[in-house]
Amino acid sequence: MSESEITTDVKILNKIYHVAYSVDEKEDLHAAVDLLNEKIRKMREVSTAASSERLVVIAALNIAHEFLVNRRQAKWNMEKLNRQLLSLNEKLSAASLSTRHNCPSPVPEKKILGQLWDVR
Repeated sequence: MSESEITTDVKILNKIYHVAYSVDEKEDLHAAVDLLNEKIRKMREVSTAASSERLVVIAALNIAHEFLVNRRQAKWNMEKLNRQLLSLNEKLSAASLSTRHNCPSPVPEKKILGQLWDVR
């Protein structure tokens, strides 16, 4: 165990497990334990005959499946966002070029300086 790791006890299916975690993972660890216990509790409501081991395995499979679905959805969302950004970038570039072609040519610097001297 490294210096940045802490140990704690977590309760899953009324059994205590001694777990090591990094200091910045405490909230995530407890959220994961709560999620697992909630999944197991819901499954136990529907299937009272299932063994504890089976409940844990099925809960883990359900959580893994949800994770994979969410990861796939996040990847699809990122790809869609990238396509939209590319499209917006192309539209901005086209608008910028269009604006440059429609603007009068800039006044030469000497002319501007000459005008400033004439205004006195």
